[in-house]
Amino acid sequence: MRCVAIRRLDTVETRPDYSYEDLADRIEAVLGERPSLSSLRAAPAEDQRRGAKKGRPRITAGMPRPRPSATRTSPARFAPEDIEAWLADHPRRRWDAARQLAGERLAQGHDEEEAVRLALEDGLSWAAIAEVLSTHEGRTVAKSSAYFRFGHLDQAPADQD
Repeated sequence: MRCVAIRRLDTVETRPDYSYEDLADRIEAVLGERPSLSSLRAAPAEDQRRGAKKGRPRITAGMPRPRPSATRTSPARFAPEDIEAWLADHPRRRWDAARQLAGERLAQGHDEEEAVRLALEDGLSWAAIAEVLSTHEGRTVAKSSAYFRFGHLDQAPADQD
């Protein structure tokens, strides 16, 4: 057996690649919810299959792909830099911030119609908007009721050909 000495630079910090288990640990630490390993493995296919959709984003939405494998059977490894950048700007964090902002707009006395229009632009679903309205009004507002009152704001503009 031959031993090889590897010289390390003290100024360079390298992190080992993340496995699926490490990735689940990081997601739980940052977002407070632990995904199943099967949902992590299926994430790339889910992104292709589902596409963009209103509502609370999946915990794996936009997840970076694993690094290319040396062999077909080698375990998947993720670049820590890619994972940390994704977690820092996770779609669910943006969605939660949009919900909070919609509630703050209403609490500050903004026009309800304008607050709902902005919430729709931020990607909130009608269920989330109904929840924000319920909190603001102090009574239950159903999703259908919110859509009945403000559905005209969700109409896509006609093509101008």
